[in-house]
Amino acid sequence: MVSTYSRTAPAAEHAGYVMMRKSLVAVAAVAGLSLGMLTSCKSYSNSGSYVPPTSSSAVASAAVAQVTSSSPAAPTAGLDQTVTDSPLSFVVSKVQCGISSLTSTYETGTPTQGQFCIVVVTETNITNTPQSTASGTTMADAEGNTYGTASDIGAQVAAEYVYLGSDFQAEAQINPGSHYSDVFVFDVPRGVQAATVTLYGDFDSAGVTVSVS
Repeated sequence: MVSTYSRTAPAAEHAGYVMMRKSLVAVAAVAGLSLGMLTSCKSYSNSGSYVPPTSSSAVASAAVAQVTSSSPAAPTAGLDQTVTDSPLSFVVSKVQCGISSLTSTYETGTPTQGQFCIVVVTETNITNTPQSTASGTTMADAEGNTYGTASDIGAQVAAEYVYLGSDFQAEAQINPGSHYSDVFVFDVPRGVQAATVTLYGDFDSAGVTVSVS
């Protein structure tokens, strides 16, 4: 490191300062111009047509659309046939749509979308440890539209009473080799008919699809 300090003559110092300042201003201007071009530039395809810049949100939206529009898994069985998605196996015994209300001793459920569809399933624990009952069950129509279960607790309680003979079944664990009867309620538009039902043995399992039409 140079240990001496020399001061230029005032005029020369001022001239050097002016030149340095002009250089900095020029650099800043070029940098600003480059940034502006990067943030607002237009992209053109090889054919010369304008292609709008793609934002990260647009990419994310496209990814979501691709996932939600994907077709359900191909059915592997039908009604009254056993299918497996470890740690559970399933038998779908009944599917019914066109239900305008569900009534039990204490609860009444009325569809807000047009009609209820119900799916009655027997679940069996095929492992050697206790397992939770199924969740995340979905229903699809012939056009590939997928529906989740209804959030109406009254409809769920009433459906269990009508189809299982019980006023309320708390979500339970199934012991090894034991069976559990469950009913899933879907609130869907009028005219919708169930084509397939997809059941999941665990939260992160692949799921198994049953043809019910």
